[in-house]
Amino acid sequence: MTEKEYKQCISQALCPEYNALLSGFASEHVFSPEFEKQMNKLIKRRNKPYYTLVNTLGKRVAVIILAFVLVSFTTVMSVEALRKPLLDFITNIFTSHSQIISDPDESKDYPNTIQSKYGITKGVEGYEISYESESTQRRSFEYKKEERIITFEQCTVDSFNVYTNTQDAQTEHIDINGCDAMGWFDIHNYYHLIWNNGEYVIDTMSNIGKDKLIEIAKSVQKVEK
Repeated sequence: MTEKEYKQCISQALCPEYNALLSGFASEHVFSPEFEKQMNKLIKRRNKPYYTLVNTLGKRVAVIILAFVLVSFTTVMSVEALRKPLLDFITNIFTSHSQIISDPDESKDYPNTIQSKYGITKGVEGYEISYESESTQRRSFEYKKEERIITFEQCTVDSFNVYTNTQDAQTEHIDINGCDAMGWFDIHNYYHLIWNNGEYVIDTMSNIGKDKLIEIAKSVQKVEK
């Protein structure tokens, strides 16, 4: 018997037994809910526009250094936007404007759609709603009374991404019901407030003045489940 014939005999004798052994162990594995939750968070993180910048330790260190350089550079260029760190958000600073995107705590499970509706509950008496729009991830309203305008937006944390005019703006931290909000005046003298309320991102803007808008922002609460 040649070596080739010997190998063929061994294969014919053992392969059926091996296949039968494997079929006895075959079963569809079901992952735990906790494992599925963690995997979904990893997928969300990979889908974020800045993921490729921070997916390794070396890149994270480089981003931190770059952020420090950018903040220093904006001081020289007198673009004061976003000097202070803001919880839950990442800002990309440009000469005349900034891009603000969510950077949520990955340990928290934020809703992917608008499941609970928030709204202004005080300070808009006598105003009319001049604009409104609702989708699965964003609710937008504009209140108007003569020349006074108040805008309100509720966004899912993962979908929040805005471009805003911060040229020569001095940003500040404002406490809104225990949440760290970012506030600033734009070149048109509108005051802006953005914060993460633990479920959604709330974005407000108005020409009624800083103090009045802060009071209105503090009235924002859940109006419909």
